[in-house]
Amino acid sequence: FCTLLVELIIAVVDRSMSRKEVDSKIASVTVYENRAQVHRVAEATLTKGVTSVVFDDIPRGVDRDSIQVGLRPLADDAAADAVALNGITFEQREAKPDAKEDDDSVRAAVLKVQKAFEEKKEAINDEIFDIGARKQALEGETAMLTTYFEGATTSRPNEPAETYDNVEQWQKLVEAKIGNDADAVTRRRALDKELKDAKKRLSDLEEQHREEIRALRPPKKATSTAPLMLVHLEAKSDVGKVEVLVSYMMSNASWKAAYDLRVNTKTGQATLTYHALVRQSCGEAWENVNLTMSTAKPAVSGRAPDLTRWYAQVYTPPVRRSKASMQKKSAGWGGSRARREQANDAMLDLDEDDGDEAEMDSSDDDETSASEPARFDGAEVDETRTALSFDVPHQHTVLANNDPVRVSLTVINLTPEITYATRPSAAELAYAILNASNPSNFTVMPGDANVFVDGQFVTKTTLNRIAPKSTFRVGIGQESGIKVTYKAIKEEDSESGGMLSAKKKTREYHRLVVVKNQKDDPVDVRVEHELPTAEDSRVEVKLIEPAPKTPHLENKGEGKLALTLKLQPREEKKVPIVLTVSYPTDLHLIGL
Repeated sequence: FCTLLVELIIAVVDRSMSRKEVDSKIASVTVYENRAQVHRVAEATLTKGVTSVVFDDIPRGVDRDSIQVGLRPLADDAAADAVALNGITFEQREAKPDAKEDDDSVRAAVLKVQKAFEEKKEAINDEIFDIGARKQALEGETAMLTTYFEGATTSRPNEPAETYDNVEQWQKLVEAKIGNDADAVTRRRALDKELKDAKKRLSDLEEQHREEIRALRPPKKATSTAPLMLVHLEAKSDVGKVEVLVSYMMSNASWKAAYDLRVNTKTGQATLTYHALVRQSCGEAWENVNLTMSTAKPAVSGRAPDLTRWYAQVYTPPVRRSKASMQKKSAGWGGSRARREQANDAMLDLDEDDGDEAEMDSSDDDETSASEPARFDGAEVDETRTALSFDVPHQHTVLANNDPVRVSLTVINLTPEITYATRPSAAELAYAILNASNPSNFTVMPGDANVFVDGQFVTKTTLNRIAPKSTFRVGIGQESGIKVTYKAIKEEDSESGGMLSAKKKTREYHRLVVVKNQKDDPVDVRVEHELPTAEDSRVEVKLIEPAPKTPHLENKGEGKLALTLKLQPREEKKVPIVLTVSYPTDLHLIGL
C-alpha cells in the first residue's frame, strides 16, 4: 500500500509540474536611441498545474527587470485567462561533455602533415639565414672598401696623405669606388628580393598548413554559456496550445536618423527621404523581424528634476593660502580658463542664423545612396506628446556585429526656395541654400543627409531638429553657375589730431567683391563679409561703403555685414567694401 501511495504522489507531482523546452524566435524589435526591446514568441502546450517553459536562446546581457510575459491562445476553446504567471527564474546551463578526441586515423594524418610542414619550413628558414649571412658579408666588404678610400684620400695629423703620380691613378681610384658602390647597390637589391620571396613562401606554407589541419580536424562548435530562462505558468485546467510572448530590454543597440535630400531644379521640387541607421551587438541576430523605431528614452527618468536652493550671501574674503598651495591650484584654473576660451571660440560663426547649414563632410556610418530614389511603402508614423515612433512595414535583418543597417521610413515632399550665399574673404565660391518648411505632422530628427541635385550626388550635410510646420535652411553644395571674385585693393594709414586734441591713427581698408550670374535664371545672392569688432571704447570701426541706406544691406553691429544682390541672367555686380578703424596713437592695437 505504501509503495502504491508513493507512486501516486509522484504521478500527481509530475502531472502538476512539468518542464517544457521550446524553440523561440524574435518576432519584432522596438529600437530606441540607446537600447532595444526584443519581442520573442514560442509555442507551448499548457496542462493543468505548473508548466515551466524553458527558453534557451535568451542572450546573457538581458535586463532581467524588464522582462514581460504574455499569452495568446491558439486553440479556439483555449482559456488564456485561466493561466497565471508564477514567476521567472534563471538557471545555469548544464555543461556538455567535450567532444570525442581525434581517432587514430585522424591523429596519424595530422602527424604526417605536421612532419612534412616542419621539413619544408626548416628548408625555407635555412634559405633566409643564408641570405642574411650574404647581406652581412656584403655590408662588411662595402665598409672595408669605404674605409680604404677615405684613408687614401684624407690626410691625418702627422701623417702625409697618399700621393699619386698622375691624374689617371686618382681617376681609377674614384671610378673603382663608384663601381663598387653601384655593384653593392645591385647586389643588395637582389638579396632583398630573395629575402622577400623566401618570407612570402614561408607565409604561404604556414597558411596552407593551417588549411590542411583545419580540413583534417574541423573546429569544435562553441556551446552557449548563457543561462536558461524559465517562465513558470500555472493553469487551473488543461489550456492546450498557446503562444508564449516574452519581451525584454537589451543595451548595445541604437538607431539614428539619416536622410537623402533630392532636389530637382527643373521642377523646383524636392524630397526628403527619412532613413534609420540601425546597429546592435546584443549577442543575438535579429533575422527577418518587424522593426519599430522610437525616440522614447526608457532609461531616462520621467520625474522632473529637483530645484536646488538659491542663496544670496554676504561675500567673505578667502583665507590666505601658502605660496605652495597657490601654485598647486594655478594649473587647474589655467586649464579651466583654456577650456572656456576654447568653448567660446567654437561658438563663433560668421552666420549664426545658418544653424542648419553644414560644411562638406564624410560619414563612416553608411555608403552614399544610389542616385535614383528607391520606391517603398512608408512606415506608419505615430507621434505622441513624449515620443515619435515609426512602424516599418517590411521585415529586416540586423546582425549582432554592430554594422549599420539602413532602413527606409518615409518620404517628405518639399516645395523649396533655392537661394545663394558667398563669403568671398574666406572662399571665392557661391553656395546653394535650400529654404523650406517641414509640411509633415512629425518632427525631423537630427542626422546626416546625402544631397542629390538633378540625380547627381553633390555633398553631405547635417540636419538639425525640425519641428512640424517649421521652416529650415540647409546648404546643398557649391554653385558653379555663379562666379565670385574677391580683391584686396589697398590699405592706407593716416594720422589726425594734434595741439588741441589727442592724436589718432586711422587705417582704411578697400576691398572689392565681384559677383556674376552665369545662369539663365535670375538669382538672389547673399554676400557676407566680416567687420572688425572693437572691444575697447577708444577703438572706432566705421563702414563707409556700402552706404548705410543701401537696399538689402544688413549691418547689426555683430561683426559682419550682409548684402543681398538680385542678379538677372548674365548680370554682374560689383560690391566695394570700404571701412576705417581709428584709435589713439599711443594705443597698441593687434589683429588688424
